[in-house]
Amino acid sequence: MVKLVKFYGVIGLCILLAACGGKHLSEQEVALDFWSAMAAKDLNKAKTYAKKGTMDSVTPNDDSTMDKIDIKPSKVVNGLTVVPTTVTATQNGEQKTTSFNTVLEQEDGEWKVDFEKTTTSIMGFSMQDMMEGMGKAMGDAMKGVGEAIGKGLGGEQPANPEPVTGSGQ
Repeated sequence: MVKLVKFYGVIGLCILLAACGGKHLSEQEVALDFWSAMAAKDLNKAKTYAKKGTMDSVTPNDDSTMDKIDIKPSKVVNGLTVVPTTVTATQNGEQKTTSFNTVLEQEDGEWKVDFEKTTTSIMGFSMQDMMEGMGKAMGDAMKGVGEAIGKGLGGEQPANPEPVTGSGQ
Protein backbone atom coordinates (compact mmCIF):
# COMPACT_ATOMS: atom_id res chain seq x y z
CA MET A 1 0.00 0.00 0.00
CA VAL A 2 2.83 2.42 0.88
CA LYS A 3 4.45 1.75 -2.52
CA LEU A 4 1.17 2.50 -4.25
CA VAL A 5 0.80 5.84 -2.41
CA LYS A 6 4.41 6.79 -3.30
CA PHE A 7 3.79 5.82 -6.93
CA TYR A 8 0.65 8.00 -7.21
CA GLY A 9 2.44 10.80 -5.33
CA VAL A 10 5.27 10.75 -7.88
CA ILE A 11 2.79 10.64 -10.79
CA GLY A 12 0.83 13.56 -9.28
CA LEU A 13 4.03 15.59 -8.81
CA CYS A 14 5.07 14.94 -12.43
CA ILE A 15 1.66 16.07 -13.72
CA LEU A 16 1.82 19.20 -11.56
CA LEU A 17 5.32 20.07 -12.75
CA ALA A 18 4.36 19.49 -16.38
CA ALA A 19 1.31 21.72 -16.03
CA CYS A 20 3.27 24.55 -14.38
CA GLY A 21 6.41 24.38 -16.50
CA GLY A 22 4.75 24.00 -19.87
CA LYS A 23 2.81 27.26 -19.99
CA HIS A 24 3.76 29.31 -23.02
CA LEU A 25 2.78 32.95 -23.09
CA SER A 26 0.65 34.28 -25.93
CA GLU A 27 1.89 37.03 -28.20
CA GLN A 28 -0.21 39.58 -26.32
CA GLU A 29 1.07 38.42 -22.93
CA VAL A 30 4.69 38.63 -24.09
CA ALA A 31 4.16 42.13 -25.53
CA LEU A 32 2.39 43.36 -22.39
CA ASP A 33 4.99 41.84 -20.04
CA PHE A 34 7.80 43.29 -22.18
CA TRP A 35 6.38 46.83 -22.19
CA SER A 36 5.47 46.60 -18.50
CA ALA A 37 9.10 45.75 -17.72
CA MET A 38 10.24 48.65 -19.92
CA ALA A 39 7.82 50.98 -18.08
CA ALA A 40 9.32 49.82 -14.78
CA LYS A 41 12.80 50.48 -16.27
CA ASP A 42 13.69 46.83 -15.59
CA LEU A 43 15.86 46.11 -18.64
CA ASN A 44 16.97 42.73 -17.34
CA LYS A 45 13.38 41.55 -17.12
CA ALA A 46 12.48 43.13 -20.49
CA LYS A 47 15.39 41.26 -22.10
CA THR A 48 13.87 37.94 -20.96
CA TYR A 49 10.91 38.72 -23.28
CA ALA A 50 13.13 39.92 -26.14
CA LYS A 51 14.78 38.02 -28.95
CA LYS A 52 18.45 37.39 -28.15
CA GLY A 53 20.78 40.14 -29.30
CA THR A 54 18.10 42.69 -30.16
CA MET A 55 18.55 44.74 -26.98
CA ASP A 56 22.32 44.52 -26.47
CA SER A 57 22.90 48.27 -26.82
CA VAL A 58 19.72 49.46 -25.07
CA THR A 59 20.13 51.72 -22.04
CA PRO A 60 17.39 53.00 -19.72
CA ASN A 61 15.70 56.29 -20.57
CA ASP A 62 15.48 58.10 -17.24
CA ASP A 63 13.70 61.23 -18.48
CA SER A 64 10.44 59.60 -19.54
CA THR A 65 7.71 57.49 -17.98
CA MET A 66 5.19 55.17 -19.59
CA ASP A 67 1.77 56.04 -18.23
CA LYS A 68 -0.43 53.62 -20.16
CA ILE A 69 0.10 50.54 -22.36
CA ASP A 70 -2.68 49.23 -24.59
CA ILE A 71 -2.26 45.88 -26.36
CA LYS A 72 -4.56 44.59 -29.14
CA PRO A 73 -4.87 41.00 -30.45
CA SER A 74 -1.95 39.84 -32.56
CA LYS A 75 -2.08 39.59 -36.34
CA VAL A 76 0.22 38.83 -39.24
CA VAL A 77 1.29 41.82 -41.34
CA ASN A 78 3.68 41.40 -44.29
CA GLY A 79 4.75 38.02 -42.94
CA LEU A 80 5.50 39.36 -39.44
CA THR A 81 3.58 38.52 -36.28
CA VAL A 82 2.71 41.85 -34.69
CA VAL A 83 0.81 43.04 -31.64
CA PRO A 84 -0.71 46.49 -32.23
CA THR A 85 0.51 48.58 -29.29
CA THR A 86 -0.31 52.06 -28.04
CA VAL A 87 1.87 53.66 -25.38
CA THR A 88 1.13 56.92 -23.62
CA ALA A 89 4.31 58.37 -22.14
CA THR A 90 5.40 61.58 -20.46
CA GLN A 91 8.73 63.12 -21.39
CA ASN A 92 9.92 66.56 -20.29
CA GLY A 93 6.48 67.22 -18.82
CA GLU A 94 4.72 66.57 -22.12
CA GLN A 95 2.43 63.57 -22.59
CA LYS A 96 2.43 61.85 -25.98
CA THR A 97 0.64 58.80 -27.32
CA THR A 98 2.36 56.61 -29.92
CA SER A 99 0.85 53.66 -31.78
CA PHE A 100 3.07 51.04 -33.38
CA ASN A 101 3.46 47.29 -33.87
CA THR A 102 5.39 45.21 -31.36
CA VAL A 103 7.03 42.61 -33.62
CA LEU A 104 7.34 39.07 -32.26
CA GLU A 105 9.14 35.97 -33.49
CA GLN A 106 9.40 32.42 -32.25
CA GLU A 107 12.68 31.65 -30.48
CA ASP A 108 13.24 28.27 -28.81
CA GLY A 109 9.50 27.58 -29.04
CA GLU A 110 8.47 30.79 -27.28
CA TRP A 111 7.28 34.19 -28.50
CA LYS A 112 9.92 36.90 -28.13
CA VAL A 113 9.89 40.61 -28.99
CA ASP A 114 12.21 41.50 -31.87
CA PHE A 115 13.22 44.86 -30.45
CA GLU A 116 15.10 45.97 -33.57
CA LYS A 117 12.06 45.46 -35.82
CA THR A 118 9.78 46.96 -33.17
CA THR A 119 11.99 50.06 -33.02
CA THR A 120 11.72 50.35 -36.80
CA SER A 121 7.93 50.15 -36.42
CA ILE A 122 7.98 52.89 -33.76
CA MET A 123 10.22 55.23 -35.75
CA GLY A 124 8.59 54.46 -39.09
CA PHE A 125 11.91 53.82 -40.77
CA SER A 126 15.00 51.71 -40.43
CA MET A 127 17.87 53.39 -38.57
CA GLN A 128 20.34 51.48 -40.76
CA ASP A 129 18.66 52.74 -43.94
CA MET A 130 18.72 56.27 -42.54
CA MET A 131 22.43 56.06 -41.69
CA GLU A 132 23.26 54.66 -45.14
CA GLY A 133 21.28 57.48 -46.74
CA MET A 134 23.07 60.08 -44.61
CA GLY A 135 26.44 58.55 -45.55
CA LYS A 136 25.63 58.75 -49.25
CA ALA A 137 24.39 62.34 -48.90
CA MET A 138 27.57 63.32 -47.03
CA GLY A 139 29.71 61.66 -49.70
CA ASP A 140 27.84 63.49 -52.46
CA ALA A 141 28.16 66.78 -50.55
CA MET A 142 31.90 66.32 -50.04
CA LYS A 143 32.37 65.55 -53.73
CA GLY A 144 30.57 68.82 -54.56
CA VAL A 145 32.73 70.74 -52.05
CA GLY A 146 35.89 69.27 -53.58
CA GLU A 147 34.80 70.28 -57.08
CA ALA A 148 33.96 73.81 -55.89
CA ILE A 149 37.33 74.22 -54.18
CA GLY A 150 39.12 72.97 -57.30
CA LYS A 151 37.31 75.50 -59.49
CA GLY A 152 37.88 78.31 -56.99
CA LEU A 153 41.63 77.71 -56.74
CA GLY A 154 42.45 77.69 -60.39
CA GLY A 155 39.57 76.95 -62.59
CA GLU A 156 38.99 73.58 -64.13
CA GLN A 157 41.59 70.98 -63.30
CA PRO A 158 43.08 69.08 -66.23
CA ALA A 159 41.92 65.51 -66.61
CA ASN A 160 45.52 64.21 -66.30
CA PRO A 161 47.59 66.80 -64.39
CA GLU A 162 51.38 66.66 -64.56
CA PRO A 163 52.85 65.08 -61.44
CA VAL A 164 54.66 67.47 -59.12
CA THR A 165 58.20 66.42 -58.20
CA GLY A 166 60.16 67.60 -55.22
CA SER A 167 63.51 68.00 -57.04
CA GLY A 168 62.99 71.68 -58.00
CA GLN A 169 64.28 71.13 -61.57
